[in-house]
Amino acid sequence: MNRYGQYVFPIIGKYEGQMIAGSPTPKVLEGNWEGNWAAILRFPSLSQAEAFYNSPEYQPLRELRMSELTDGDTILLFEGN
Repeated sequence: MNRYGQYVFPIIGKYEGQMIAGSPTPKVLEGNWEGNWAAILRFPSLSQAEAFYNSPEYQPLRELRMSELTDGDTILLFEGN
């Protein structure tokens, strides 16, 4: 996670995002938890979140996250207040 974290946070910041919460052990109240890390990121808009996710600088880290750091992925984008 250190290899990922040290590089991803500056990219998140470049797109005006911030990490609101993150945990390798979220408390599951309903359903099943299949992952090994949960994070909530906030961006000023959906378009900036998508720009971060699709950015050329994030792509190598995305591959690292998918191939080495997670057992299963679910990424959701939704508008908040």
